[in-house]
Order: sequence, then structure tokens, then C-alpha cells
Amino acid sequence: MRFRYRFNPSALALFILGGLVICGWVLRDPRPILIASGLKPMALDTAVGFVLLALGLSWNILRWPAALLTFALGAVVLLAYLLNAFGYDQLWNFRPWAQTGEIYDTRMAIVAAISFCVSAFALVRPSMVLGLTLMVVMTMILIGYLFGIQLLNWGGYQPIAPHAGIGFFIFGEAIWHESQ
Repeated sequence: MRFRYRFNPSALALFILGGLVICGWVLRDPRPILIASGLKPMALDTAVGFVLLALGLSWNILRWPAALLTFALGAVVLLAYLLNAFGYDQLWNFRPWAQTGEIYDTRMAIVAAISFCVSAFALVRPSMVLGLTLMVVMTMILIGYLFGIQLLNWGGYQPIAPHAGIGFFIFGEAIWHESQ
């Protein structure tokens, strides 16, 4: 496999989204993390996942490593939810200044973790079905935000941040176009 870069506007959008949120966490600026008062913040690990997906979409040689790391990220979060291991997110150690009182405030949403696992498969094997699935699920979530309804919020876990929903929609669209 050749080391080949492909310009992909969706990858650029994901890289900018993830990069801005990472900068917000590192610089302790809540604006890119919490885009509006009352909305859910994007977790740092979610932003890292978007940067990984962007790299996988842009560079052929990074597609498999990015997919493996993205899947591992989602799987670790899912495992932490399943085992009630709520201490894993302290590895990021940026939490105290961003908490608003809820225990799951800066934890990746369970929907995001599942979406990262699905996205990892879509990255190595682009499929119209996987792309459309991501787009439909994220559209439902974003419509829920518009109408003030918490859609796909399982068991009171942390809901997905709206800009994370937009990021997964953009990735789904990129995979859908790639599979045609």
C-alpha cells in the first residue's frame, strides 16, 4: 500500500472539530467543548476519536491503525460502562474544571462509543449501510436536540454532545460517498 493522501472535505471537518475540542480541553476554554449553555459537553476522548477517523479517511497507510485505535477507544468506553468502571476517564485528568455536577459529565456517551466501534468497521470496509446507519441515528439525535427530547439516551447514561452527533453524521456521509 502506498503512502497516499486523499483530500477529503469530511476528513478536514472532522479534524477541525476534534482539534478544536482538544484545544479547548488543553487550554481550559469551554467554548469548543460546550457549544451552548445547557447542552452536553464533548468528551476529550470523543475528540481524539474524531481526529483518528479524520486521519484514517485522509491517509491510506493510516486507515487500519486509525480503525484499530478508534475501535479500541469505543470498546474501552463500552467495557467501562458494562463493568461500572468509572475511573478510566481520570486518565485524561482534565475533568474538575468542566463538571456541572453530574457524575458522567465528561465521559464519552455510550452512543458515541458504539458509533466509534461501527465507524472503525466502516473505515476499513466502507459500506453504504454503515454510512446511512450513522447518518440516520445522528439525525434522530440532532432532531431530538432541536425539540428538547433526549433520544437514544439509554438508562440515564451521558447523552451524546450535539457537535459529536454532527461529527458522526459527517463521517457517515463520507463513508456513504466512499462506498458508491
